[in-house]
Amino acid sequence: MKAETVILMNKIYCWVRGFGWLGFMGICFFERANIGLVFKSSGEMLRSAGVDERSLATYLGVFGLFSLFFACVNFFLANAPLRKKWWTAHLLNHIVGILECCCFPMAMPLLLFWMRADVRAMFEEVTSER
Repeated sequence: MKAETVILMNKIYCWVRGFGWLGFMGICFFERANIGLVFKSSGEMLRSAGVDERSLATYLGVFGLFSLFFACVNFFLANAPLRKKWWTAHLLNHIVGILECCCFPMAMPLLLFWMRADVRAMFEEVTSER
């Protein structure tokens, strides 16, 4: 696979992860808005774990804000310039994606392609031109 193709696949990967995080954020805030219904349907399990409605609402709010942050990071990385520091940021994004079980099938092969010398060279060439 050519380096340009790897970079294009990485942009698609970032967009998919960004929209995934936005979806998770939407679910968290929807459930937080309907906390009574959520707690009513799962209350016995939550009470046995020591979780009340207020702490569940706090958890959902925090998870929603973290999801928004990760969505913004992925959308920014999809449009980041070809600079050496952004190559490293993409590398970290792939490593985080490997830790997520749903992103592992996409992140692992892309990480292997991302670490190739020709992809890294594209980022270094653009940096040396400026």
